[in-house]
Amino acid sequence: MNLKIITQYLDNYIEKYPKVCILLGSGLSSFSDNIKNKVIIPYDNIPGFYQTSVKGHVGEFIYGEINDTPVLCGKGRFHYYEGYTFNEVGSIIEIFNFYNPKLCIITNSSGCLDTS
Repeated sequence: MNLKIITQYLDNYIEKYPKVCILLGSGLSSFSDNIKNKVIIPYDNIPGFYQTSVKGHVGEFIYGEINDTPVLCGKGRFHYYEGYTFNEVGSIIEIFNFYNPKLCIITNSSGCLDTS
């Protein structure tokens, strides 16, 4: 992953650097409904970026505002068990860190069990 190329691409869509970055795990896709003035940036449109393959991980960044605060949301992530390296798994956080947000929220659904 070339961070410079990816962030230059994202900067075409990001008006103000996000103050909050959020990485959504499985089952939290509807959270992005709270984002106003949203711009959707599919991962597969980003040069040199990775693709999600896990059900429930859409694979897109959403930029916009919540309560007038600029946010960047990652809807879908990458996993070691998909064949990604640990560095690749952390790529979204590396992108978030580039923007130096005041708050970074990472969610997941660990411990979930479907008994059926």
